[in-house]
Amino acid sequence: PAGTGILIDDVSITRATPMKLISVGAANPNLPVLLGTDTNPILHVVIETQGSLEPLALDTMNFRLEASHGLAEIASVRVLTGDLSGRAPSSDGGGSEFGQALGADADSFKFQGTQALRPGANHFWLSVKLKPGANIDGRVSATCSFISFANGEQMTVQMAATGAPARLGVALRKANDDGAKVYRIPGLITTPKGTLIAVYDARWRGSGDLPGDVDVGLSRSTDGGRSWEPMRIIMDMGRDPKWRFD
Repeated sequence: PAGTGILIDDVSITRATPMKLISVGAANPNLPVLLGTDTNPILHVVIETQGSLEPLALDTMNFRLEASHGLAEIASVRVLTGDLSGRAPSSDGGGSEFGQALGADADSFKFQGTQALRPGANHFWLSVKLKPGANIDGRVSATCSFISFANGEQMTVQMAATGAPARLGVALRKANDDGAKVYRIPGLITTPKGTLIAVYDARWRGSGDLPGDVDVGLSRSTDGGRSWEPMRIIMDMGRDPKWRFD
């Protein structure tokens, strides 16, 4: 209730000490890399620190990428900073960029910059963007070998044993495509002839459920999902504004 105080969910009281590194680990998230999206996280790096005085700063991150059909199909590579939750950046953006990419070898990438670390877990995500026409039958994977800090300290990254190369795919529908604010409730079938039929809500004015301006859209692919015909609206739920177009 108002005026009665503040509810604090989690509290830690510790002695203020100079910051030190505890561990650096990395893992491959179980996420696809999609044509048509700028942000596709393929590696999650977590830097654990302890202490709040004299904060350390990240200086360099070294990565190695592998792709089934060669790195020529990758348009760009970025490192994004994550929030406290550790959630991956969304496909439509999120997270500020760390450093500048300096290509070392054909499959190696070095990112150099300055990023002050906070006490506890610091999350970073390696993200890639595919070139138009990339072969979605392939896979992409990444590892992080070592990172270094502004004070000259360097740490080897402990890669998690779990994880697999990321599958490639197509971002068939994204927010604001063809004027719809949101697409939701997808369904997918394969016909006896091998044609893919995808259906979904086209929610023209927002993400809310009915009543609202919500129609059903359809997309069709005859080449295994590599390319898709333009969206068709196969069910229009009404045009009367009195009923919110439902």
